Amino acid sequence: VLSCENKAEGFHLLNSFGDLDESVVQKITTSPLFRDIIDLEKGQIINDLASDDRWPNTCPDLKILLIMPLVAHDQCSGALILGSGNENDLFSAGDLKQATAMAAIAAEILYNAHLFQEVVEARNYNENILENLSNGVITLDLALCVTKANAAARRILQQDEQKLLGTAIGDLFTGENTWIAEPFNQNSIGKRGIYWTDRDLKIGDAEGVTVNLSAVPLENVEHRQIGFMLILEDITREKRIKGTMARFMSERVVEKVMDAGESVLGGAAQDATVLFSDIRNFTGLSEDLNPKQMVETLNSYFTDMVDVIFERGGTLDKFIGDAIMAVFGAPFVTPDDPDNAAHAAIEMMLRLEAFNRLQDNRIGPVLDMGIGINSGTVVAGTIGSPRRMDYTVIGDQVNLASRIEAANKYYGTKILVSEHTAKRFRKSYSMREVDLVKVAGRQAPTALFEILDYHSENTFPEMDSVLEAYGKGLHHYRHREWVQGAKYFTAALRANPNDRATQIFLHRCWTHAARPPDDNWSSVTDLART
Repeated sequence: VLSCENKAEGFHLLNSFGDLDESVVQKITTSPLFRDIIDLEKGQIINDLASDDRWPNTCPDLKILLIMPLVAHDQCSGALILGSGNENDLFSAGDLKQATAMAAIAAEILYNAHLFQEVVEARNYNENILENLSNGVITLDLALCVTKANAAARRILQQDEQKLLGTAIGDLFTGENTWIAEPFNQNSIGKRGIYWTDRDLKIGDAEGVTVNLSAVPLENVEHRQIGFMLILEDITREKRIKGTMARFMSERVVEKVMDAGESVLGGAAQDATVLFSDIRNFTGLSEDLNPKQMVETLNSYFTDMVDVIFERGGTLDKFIGDAIMAVFGAPFVTPDDPDNAAHAAIEMMLRLEAFNRLQDNRIGPVLDMGIGINSGTVVAGTIGSPRRMDYTVIGDQVNLASRIEAANKYYGTKILVSEHTAKRFRKSYSMREVDLVKVAGRQAPTALFEILDYHSENTFPEMDSVLEAYGKGLHHYRHREWVQGAKYFTAALRANPNDRATQIFLHRCWTHAARPPDDNWSSVTDLART
């Protein structure tokens, strides 16, 4: 008796008696004679093998054959072979009839055996998949008792399989976890099931886990309900990571990081816009505050400023004392990063004004702030030691942003941006070029621009007149035309006497007019020497 999964994959010996061994079987099954009979799926008697053209006569001791395909449910599952080496032992029509009857029984048995094997393999395959799923899966019967719990479910619930099996759902989820059992006990699962997101699951005395959980009814092939399935997705780690990142990034950016995977926080060189802000003379202001008041003031100030950064899609890089470092474009670069940084700076100044009004009412310190912005290529990534790592950006462009922020002290400005940022703007701002400067650590000069959109008529009188006169004065200054430059700077100063940048250039013009510099003079200001 031969068995086969399907005809294409070949036949193997299932059982034999007499002298019909494996080698003989192989010669028979590889012959054209055998293939013809199997393809026709109808038994045949060959009482004279030697004269049959389909027989290669590779077994001279074999004289006669009866070959009967085993066919059940239109599927060949094997073959019955009877043979003899005695040419006088001829098979008769009666033998063929008996073989046909035997074949029908054998075919059904083999067919069912193959089906059973497939079911066993499918079950083992499904069991293996279920056991290796990252999500916990619990199945319940109609009595709401556990019939199966995979490895992930046992890990989440911190229970072994023997303890879980047969446990009623009402006994499994008690106390703070009764919200899971209630829909089952109230028969309110429904045809489509129910779904809970971001729910805390209390596990004994442990801290517990956070899960997404769904419950769906189970049906058999006849669409009769046979139980329920409970799926638990452990999101504790994701929630912890998300909570940590939410301290540094807006919720929208956090969601993008979670979707993209933590790999986006790895090291990469990318274009970004860096913003530094710093409170002016906070050390002096804090002398009148006790430690608690100083911390409360800083926390309130930082809360307002960080909210603005997040609203504009920025990432909080770090606090440096009373300074803030923020990044726009890391971990995700957008064409609007420079504008988002500019808008954030403007809004930060407006929030500071509101903060100071509130501080006046509380008799707290009035704060002043400077902001510096620069754009360029930075290295962004998670940097630190195994004990402490932070997502940050480093590089020359970061250092330049910090130097630009510090330049506000010299020019009396509030928001300064580099030429690298200004040329990337896609929107218009009330802006003037302040100066061409060289900062510590860099040889190449950088043009600085001041953004003035946060000002009102009270804080910056006759802004348009000042900007026009200042621009003309700067042009003459750079062409060593000191008297003409002084004329325009004087006009700008009449419009706004408190404009520190105008005061600086007016003084330079009069100084150079009185003592003209030599031919090596440059209009670039070396801030490291100021």
